[in-house]
Amino acid sequence: IIRAGERKTVQVPLKRMTPEEDRIPAYVLDRAPDFVMRGGLVFQDLNFAYLGGMGDWRRRAAMRLVVSAELDAAQPSPTQPRLVVLTHVLPDVVNLGYQDARELVVERVNGQAVGSVADVRRLLDGAAPDGHFHVIEYLSGQASRRMVLDAEEMKTAMPRIKERYSVGDAG
Repeated sequence: IIRAGERKTVQVPLKRMTPEEDRIPAYVLDRAPDFVMRGGLVFQDLNFAYLGGMGDWRRRAAMRLVVSAELDAAQPSPTQPRLVVLTHVLPDVVNLGYQDARELVVERVNGQAVGSVADVRRLLDGAAPDGHFHVIEYLSGQASRRMVLDAEEMKTAMPRIKERYSVGDAG
């Protein structure tokens, strides 16, 4: 480098970062994308392959995903290695009123920050904080800010939803 007109040599440590370590990975190789479905709500980590499935995603995707992809593609943090998105809702009585929700970025489940689809799986498979309801919160500025679902009904609905929509093992 040149500083104050003088040529200097500096050491710069470089860290190798694989594509899988990106906050929003460009692609997932050798495996299907990780997802979880509970109560008909389908969640997955946001990645560019998902966005690419929309064609010209910068024009077609929900603006919140475009902004997330453009701004949050930075290095992941230990508490938030990924962005988790509600991708679809398979309509059922358990999620009545939420069936049109999609492409919402998840912020918290049951009051705990979410940094990966594994967090969503763990929190929704665990006991509801009050014993009755799971609360899923989304980033502010989205159509839905929060979903409240009966925890017991979410469990009993899974076989019915799997059969109705011919869904196999759902994470």
